[in-house]
Amino acid sequence: MRLPRTLSGRAGALVGAGLALLIGGCVSSDLSQDARLGAQVAEGLPVGTPAPSLVVRAFWFPKANGAGSTGPSLKGVLALAGDKLYFLAWNDQLNTYDTQQSVSFLTAIRVEVVRRGLAPMLVVESKNMSFDSFELMQGGSVVPDAATTEELCGRLQALRAQQAPAEAQ
Repeated sequence: MRLPRTLSGRAGALVGAGLALLIGGCVSSDLSQDARLGAQVAEGLPVGTPAPSLVVRAFWFPKANGAGSTGPSLKGVLALAGDKLYFLAWNDQLNTYDTQQSVSFLTAIRVEVVRRGLAPMLVVESKNMSFDSFELMQGGSVVPDAATTEELCGRLQALRAQQAPAEAQ
């Protein structure tokens, strides 16, 4: 690709690198296969919590109902462990992940994907009417991962459906 004369040299290289990051091959946000990261996340979970079955890079929007969420967000990882989603942020001082939020998706009023422009967000509305929104990211980038967001929502819905018949008995 030939860059216009106004974007030659160093500026062109920066633009080219940025485009490569944005349109490069899809890197899944699922980091569950990274044993080192999995161990770090497991250490940051509350004592007695099962090992996470899924770990993804994400932004957490506390008290946000998905679409139109412009409030503060926190960058970290979202872990599925047992019957809860845990959001953990990296603590530079302690060199460890710290649990910032846990959300029980089994007892939630709703769990769904809400689109905010091109960025899908996993939204959980708890029984106390509070909201937590999560934007899952591709690998180490800041590009939203729509496929993993939909897959995680489907997985949570399936677990909720399995729980419903057990509660009816």
